[in-house]
Amino acid sequence: MSRTKVLLVSLLAVFAVGSATSAVASAALQGPWWMKFPPGGKMQEKIEQKEELQIKSTRVGAFPFKIVSPGLQNTVISCTNVENKGWLWNGKTADQGQNKETIKFSGCIDKFEGCKEERVAELSQAEVVSELMWKYRGEKKEFEEQGKQEIYNVLAPRAPIEEFEKGKFRSKFLTVRVPAGGACPLEEFSLYAVGTKTTWEDQPIQEKGEHPKIEVVWGTAARVEPENLDQKVVTLNWIQPNVKKLHHKEVEINATLQLGNAEAEIKGELGLQAEFDNVEFGAWDFT
Repeated sequence: MSRTKVLLVSLLAVFAVGSATSAVASAALQGPWWMKFPPGGKMQEKIEQKEELQIKSTRVGAFPFKIVSPGLQNTVISCTNVENKGWLWNGKTADQGQNKETIKFSGCIDKFEGCKEERVAELSQAEVVSELMWKYRGEKKEFEEQGKQEIYNVLAPRAPIEEFEKGKFRSKFLTVRVPAGGACPLEEFSLYAVGTKTTWEDQPIQEKGEHPKIEVVWGTAARVEPENLDQKVVTLNWIQPNVKKLHHKEVEINATLQLGNAEAEIKGELGLQAEFDNVEFGAWDFT
């Protein structure tokens, strides 16, 4: 081969390697995923959408689960029992952990300014969906930072969406009802998600292999603890102040709550575990 041809081939090889490196560096950050380690299994496996893991959860920690809204007469709703049941898997096109569940609240007490009495509060059942996402600091380089970010489970109601202001949308998580007591009037107000409106992809319809999609509004985000570790109980922890900015698929996501017309936050922890079989699982930023 002539010296000129050797030089040309070398240059092409360098260009190819440089292009591949550039492609890897600029690749969109994928995940995070739900992984599991089945009982008696020899290796960890990624939970596929057609093989979802059935889960349940209960309140954990020393303190009640709370919905707090300083802007709504310093309202605090405390619940001693929070339970849910649902399924988790990894989405096919979303390429990240997903789940859907039903959350039930009981043993709830309501307190707010202007009412000296603590009253029993009834909270309606919440039908929710969620996706695993990354906490967002606001820097675009985070869209490519593998293994350097915190994993959050971000929840949205499975409920109709309304445009309550021009260009702003909300969806109702649940309704709070407090009976009249003494000088305190009857109260009824809703907890809304008022964050980013987007599309959420459900499990496939087995016969057709199609993935039903619904529009959702993201409302609240809980830190997944621990990360990159399979356990029998995985904790969802609402950090104070609640994290409101997240990202996935190179898109910034906002998750905000309103109680009535005032901003609200959640304080509390839920412990997720497999409904059946002693499966260890967790949220991972790599496979």
